[in-house]
Amino acid sequence: MQSKLGCAGDFDPGCLRTWLQDLDGDGLYTFTTTGLVAGSYGTVVAINESFTESYGKDGIPSNGNVEFTVAQTGDAVQFTYDSRTHLLQVQVPQVHCYSGAFPGRAASGGTERLGCGKCAAQSTDKGKAQVSSSHAAASGAHCSR
Repeated sequence: MQSKLGCAGDFDPGCLRTWLQDLDGDGLYTFTTTGLVAGSYGTVVAINESFTESYGKDGIPSNGNVEFTVAQTGDAVQFTYDSRTHLLQVQVPQVHCYSGAFPGRAASGGTERLGCGKCAAQSTDKGKAQVSSSHAAASGAHCSR
């Protein structure tokens, strides 16, 4: 993931392009990007530019990656790390497809069917910390924060 955002490589806790910041001092560190391509990713939180202290899935040290998927290249992805619980939330737009009859512009006054080619997006939830990571388009990947 980090290499997609301008870092020299992935899993580099010293690359500050994926630095989460707590601008208001509330203990929640955030980072938002639109620079990821569609695909599956995984990430962990690395504290103080090192993996000496890092948190993964469920906020547990060395517990694997927090996995997430970017549906479309350029989607806004927000990372939020809670320094009290060590939990990382990754918020990405989720695509929901609808089928059925919807009002259309057919000359006959008919309807048009919407499938996965026309979808609506909704957001769902799935930290000093930064994201270090890698990416695997359409399969799986590992990223770290």
